[in-house]
Amino acid sequence: MIIPIYGTRERIAIADHRPDFAADGQEWRTPPLWGIGLVKNVNKHTFFLHDGRAHNLMEAILWHGGEAQASTEFVQKLSPDERDALVAFLESL
Repeated sequence: MIIPIYGTRERIAIADHRPDFAADGQEWRTPPLWGIGLVKNVNKHTFFLHDGRAHNLMEAILWHGGEAQASTEFVQKLSPDERDALVAFLESL
């Protein structure tokens, strides 16, 4: 059985190419999306991103730039129903 975790081992860095586990205070690991739908019930909050500035999943998507800019722009073009479907999918993980 294969269970997709919808995530990456990638770490976000400030323009350097250090190996894994050599992160400093300007870097953070991108957590997997698997289980993100449980955050509200388990953690009793819905703050996302490394600094908690996104108050819901859609804000977290739209705050992204850099390597994720194309994805952000794609989501911005979705209809309200398509955005709702995207959030419902993420909350099902």
